[in-house]
Amino acid sequence: VGAFRKEANALGLYDRLKSRGFDAFMTEAIVKDKSYTRVRVGYFNSLGKAKSAIVKLQRLNLPGLVVKIKFASDGK
Repeated sequence: VGAFRKEANALGLYDRLKSRGFDAFMTEAIVKDKSYTRVRVGYFNSLGKAKSAIVKLQRLNLPGLVVKIKFASDGK
């Protein structure tokens, strides 16, 4: 949903999403030697549920993007 250089800004969006019932979480990322705090929503067990969440985000004037994540079955 968003990526922020200032963690406080990420926390503000995180709190906003959580208060509206989204399963929000934050992750850290390093891009070109700069640290970002990413705010994401998910995980979803179907594409339909993910797309439904995007519609809800758009109603709040927030962007959405579906990212498919594969988990290794052997734990690696």
